[in-house]
Amino acid sequence: MTPPQDPALPDGSWVEWKGRVYKGSIVVDPPASVRVFAPTPEDDQFTRSRSGGWTRVLPETEVVQFQLRTYCRWQGERFAVADRTPDGRLSLVWTGRDAGRAAQLGLQLLDKYTWGTTVPASEVTDLAQERHDVQLTPRRS
Repeated sequence: MTPPQDPALPDGSWVEWKGRVYKGSIVVDPPASVRVFAPTPEDDQFTRSRSGGWTRVLPETEVVQFQLRTYCRWQGERFAVADRTPDGRLSLVWTGRDAGRAAQLGLQLLDKYTWGTTVPASEVTDLAQERHDVQLTPRRS
């Protein structure tokens, strides 16, 4: 089996604004805002961030925010991909909650009701990234 390919965008929070996609995060003040991050200033409203990139706060009404998460199957079970090790192995978090089944799979307890393992990428199947749009504040109809 061929090892899975890296997704076009890493898992995490993203924002679409003016036809482009940026890394993004929710802003507490001002409310109903998001912060976008860019490697270069997109306009004169971007400011230099501490990390050396560029950032701008935008009203949520101007953007679409979404989360990306990668999932796969291992041993017939669904897992979220948490990380890729330097040697190409995948750290997986099981999406199931049955302690007995976790024991059958040989999973390690990571936290209460959360189990995981690290396996060679060649052992996983059905690797796919899912997008979930995020609604920051409730919309009134």
